[in-house]
Amino acid sequence: MTEIRVEIERITNSRGFDLVDVVLKGAKPPKLLQVFLDRKGGITIGECTAVSRELSAWIDQRFPDAEFHRLEVSSPGLDSILKTRKDFERNIGRGITVEWTSEGKSRQTVGVLQSVNDETVTLSDVKQNFDGKQVFDIPVARIVWAKVKLKW
Repeated sequence: MTEIRVEIERITNSRGFDLVDVVLKGAKPPKLLQVFLDRKGGITIGECTAVSRELSAWIDQRFPDAEFHRLEVSSPGLDSILKTRKDFERNIGRGITVEWTSEGKSRQTVGVLQSVNDETVTLSDVKQNFDGKQVFDIPVARIVWAKVKLKW
């Protein structure tokens, strides 16, 4: 799987995409290899198709006798969890919901993602009033999950 992941990263990086996740599902062949890509501004179906074709051709060449995979290349979806710093960076300027812990209690905070670093995620236009602050920092270590807030 390591060799395949390295090739996926090479292909996605060469096209300017972020590799969000690689998931291998199934106990026996054919296993499903899911590749999730994104970038600031989103990714199109055509771009996913191009990556799928290139990756599929490489797998067929590298592992000619193996029928161990079905390949699925897509974006992570609108309601996917923001897991990495890069996930947060791609969504700066968007509304997000963050569940986090404080003093042993679970909290949810909704606001516009302003910035992220190794220590904090900064939200503005926070829907809850934390001491009248217009901008609110949430420690990264306390985040349980975060998602883009969908507009309906």
